Amino acid sequence: FPDSPLLARTQARLGNVNMRSLEVYDDQLKRHEELKEELKRLNDQRKRLLELVAELNGKKKEGLVKVFLGINERFKVVYAELSEGGDAELILENPEDPLNGGLGIKARPKGKKVLRLDLLSGGEKGLVSMALIFAIQQYMPSPFYLLDEIDQNLDAVNAENVARMIGRNSKTAQFIQISLRKVTLAQAQTRIGVTMQDDGLSHVVMN
Repeated sequence: FPDSPLLARTQARLGNVNMRSLEVYDDQLKRHEELKEELKRLNDQRKRLLELVAELNGKKKEGLVKVFLGINERFKVVYAELSEGGDAELILENPEDPLNGGLGIKARPKGKKVLRLDLLSGGEKGLVSMALIFAIQQYMPSPFYLLDEIDQNLDAVNAENVARMIGRNSKTAQFIQISLRKVTLAQAQTRIGVTMQDDGLSHVVMN
């Protein structure tokens, strides 16, 4: 029915035939296949990157735990010596995933119960801090240390214990310690004093 009005209306609604539609379709199909290949390549790269991240995190965790255990063992020994019988240890807040957790310290000064670091007195915190520094030094030595009045809150016995340990450790590292404590000065190999005389000028005394 070539002259059918219904057919004519249907053709009018369809509009003009796009003679390039097949060519455009082929181009889009080719582009679609290229994008599929690109997506596959990117997904493969993402998978490899995630595997690499997991591997690196595993190595970081292994390394962190190794260092933690090594320092912790030395920390226990050093603190016991400095405190003359106390106990202390480092605590991982998240042992299962240490990379996403912090580090805590528990200490029991001689004759007391176990306390968190924030509950210790100033002198007790100072002793714990020095024990940690010495433990790190034993595990991973540094050639030079500058200590500024670390003994100001320590009693005479603890200050002397710290001074003696610094004296022993000075055989393998250089320590410069600022202190006003006689027990500390007594252990020093070289003492440098700064005083102000009547002329208002600072004078350096060394022995």
